[in-house]
Parts: sequence; C-alpha cells; structure tokens
Amino acid sequence: MSARKNHDYYAWIVFLSEGPITWRSIPPKTAGEDPKSVGRAYRIVQLVSEIYDTILVEEVTLGNEGCCKKVSGVSEVDLDGFTKAFGFVGEISGFTFVKWESPTSFRFRFREREFVAAGLGRSSLTISEASAPTR
Repeated sequence: MSARKNHDYYAWIVFLSEGPITWRSIPPKTAGEDPKSVGRAYRIVQLVSEIYDTILVEEVTLGNEGCCKKVSGVSEVDLDGFTKAFGFVGEISGFTFVKWESPTSFRFRFREREFVAAGLGRSSLTISEASAPTR
C-alpha cells in the first residue's frame, strides 16, 4: 500500500464500507479521573474514474466514547501489483467488496475470483485467494 496525499477523492467514490471498531482503554492521568476509551477502524473506499478502479484504505480514529471521529490516514492498494501477481490482464476494473473478515482484513471479489486482504494498519497488505467463495 502507498500513502495517499490527495484528499480530494470523494467525488469519485462508488462504494465505502467501514469495518469493526477496535476499542482500547487508556488509564487516567490523575487519580479520580475515569479511564478513556478510544477506537480505531478501517474503511475500504472504491473509486472509479472512467472504467478504472482505485481502492483506498482509510484509517479512522474515534475519541472517548466515540467522539470526534476523523480520518487519520489514507493508503492506496496496489491493484496493478495485485493484478500482475494473480495473472489478470487488461483494465484494472472488476473489484467488488464482499465482507469484513476481521477488524484488519476483508474479503473481495475481482473478476469472479475471491480474495482475502489481511494486515490493514501494517505497511503492506497480504492478499491470498480464498478457497471457497462466500455467497
């Protein structure tokens, strides 16, 4: 995945899905305060320009009790590398999100074959072909 610097991509969105939120507790800084609970989730964003797909992964953070949700980072999935690695030829199009497997992995379909992408939040995704399609 590569970092995405251009934040003006929302006009091209055709699909967006947010995964499960992972919550963690932060101990109080001083005695008598309540602990804080902060969350993190990832979103899969599909953009289409003409016929070409672009897939972004947004990291979303939430403050105490779900307050102040914001996009803290955006990376682009290397679809060119993915298509070459799995023997696809032609235009980079045909992505369909299927479902969230976990807070850091998701299942998708690309031209009638299913894959699992794992490792959201890491420097690179691991993509493997799924053994059985989900219906």
